[in-house]
Amino acid sequence: MISHIRGKVYSVEENSCIVDNNGVGYEIFCNRRDLNHISSNNLDSIHLYTMLIHREDSMELYGFLNKIDLSLFKLLLIVKGIGPKQAIRILSEAKSDDIINSIYNEDSNFLKEISGIGKKKAEQIILELKEKIKKRYDLLVSEGERKSFQSEKYLEVVSALESLGFTKKEVRMAMEKIMEESCEEIENYDTPKLIQKALSLISLGG
Repeated sequence: MISHIRGKVYSVEENSCIVDNNGVGYEIFCNRRDLNHISSNNLDSIHLYTMLIHREDSMELYGFLNKIDLSLFKLLLIVKGIGPKQAIRILSEAKSDDIINSIYNEDSNFLKEISGIGKKKAEQIILELKEKIKKRYDLLVSEGERKSFQSEKYLEVVSALESLGFTKKEVRMAMEKIMEESCEEIENYDTPKLIQKALSLISLGG
């Protein structure tokens, strides 16, 4: 099983990218948001979290710039009638935290706006995944209220920076920049390192 891959970006196609790792080119299917990020930032090298899917006549490798997208991709595949291609399309049109919160809050109206998902499919996704979402992500969402998923460590760093007198906007922009530049989940960094990097970005104006 290929759980992740790091390498040079050889090319970016319509639905995939080719990553060169030690002279071997891997075609990795990605969601449109990740492909746009790779292209618009002219990234020379990337680190993707991957899932290899075996079919009778082929093997396809799917990759994501963060672990949350990969985890949600795997959950979507549990839903009857949703294959990897449709799961990728879903993640191309909406952010993971929005999808997660819509499932948790049973907001079928949000899901059915995604192309290829009607009212019936939206309700099926909610029915099959709500408890799994609640257990896996432990979202703290009160009834009728939607909040973005954020890790405990993220909140610790935000609290520390705000206590130093920085505005919420300054802190949010710095943290978003860190996640964009690293292309890795924020949990891979310890809190002091995150605070130090955020302070550096804020001092440079984000």
